[in-house]
Amino acid sequence: MAERNMTVHTPHQVIEGSATTIGYSEVSEVVVFKHHHSEAHTGDVADDLPDNVVIKIYHPANDCIDDEKPALEALAPLEGQEIPTVYGEVAVEERRALALEHIHGVTLAKRMSDFLRKRMLGVLDEDEKHWLCSLDAEIRDLLNKPSQYGHVVHGDGELRNIMVEERDGKSRLRLMDFSHAQVW
Repeated sequence: MAERNMTVHTPHQVIEGSATTIGYSEVSEVVVFKHHHSEAHTGDVADDLPDNVVIKIYHPANDCIDDEKPALEALAPLEGQEIPTVYGEVAVEERRALALEHIHGVTLAKRMSDFLRKRMLGVLDEDEKHWLCSLDAEIRDLLNKPSQYGHVVHGDGELRNIMVEERDGKSRLRLMDFSHAQVW
């Protein structure tokens, strides 16, 4: 997808950068935002952000940020592990948005389609077979974790809302998109 210039308004500053759209839904547009570090603004909040941040920009007609924020706040102990780190609410083009950790990986839907293709070709290796065998339990554990922190129900456990992150030679699952979550 094409890169475009973007201005992100935080509560304390304006951050200039470029963005590439990585997904759309009925609720939001999701972009990877690369902010430009400025020598004139050394020490700003933006200087503490990673180079790549995911910005989830909510559609004005279907803005469910007020549903997603309480779930993410309740799940703060899981940040950086089972869910992405939340950097806070921002505004983009006068629309509400959340700044989140950019998880390097693919959706579980994409990973599963790759495995199915490899299985049909008969080229799955032993590590991949082992990972597939343990996947059901991992998904159940991941979807059950939110209920242990503030009584949160994810509400949309589709494979596209689970990321597979490769870290230190191992795959791990990370839960995304709490726009349909319920907190009580």
